Amino acid sequence: MAWINDTLLLFILIVQSIVTTAVLLMLLFKGALVQKRRKASGAAQKKIRGELRLKFKNSDFQGDLTGNLTKRILHLMEEQKIFRDPDLKLTDMASKLGISAYQNSQIIKQRFGQDFGSFINTYRVTEAIAILRQGAGPDACDVFSKVGFGNEAAFNKAFKDRTDRTPQEFIAEDMGPGQ
Repeated sequence: MAWINDTLLLFILIVQSIVTTAVLLMLLFKGALVQKRRKASGAAQKKIRGELRLKFKNSDFQGDLTGNLTKRILHLMEEQKIFRDPDLKLTDMASKLGISAYQNSQIIKQRFGQDFGSFINTYRVTEAIAILRQGAGPDACDVFSKVGFGNEAAFNKAFKDRTDRTPQEFIAEDMGPGQ
């Protein structure tokens, strides 16, 4: 009987060492996979960053051409005030400029450091502030539609993003009673 207990104990030790070895091998393999993924991910991220840096360097729009298009964009925004159209799209502006939407987006990012939506909303909020300061009164509920926002919620969000205040806070603080 003693030899059965010894054999059983030996069998348990062998199984335990096999299981331990298998777990260690799995952990090593998993660690190697994670490290390989990190290296691949890091390389992919570097490649993407490099491509983004080159994206605008390889642009067809350099020097005078970009400067001319920038002036035309500013004319559309400041003179024609196309931002007042609540349905304005990147393609609409590009069509007025005679360029592709991609090129229009590229120039706005290059020259103004914003995406199209942020660029348009900056003009809309600036116009709203001008209207409010002209004495539209504390009840400026329809200001959002005058400057091109489709709804009041979008107006309030864009206004707060750019001024750190809601339109109502702006009116109360900047316009105050008696102004």
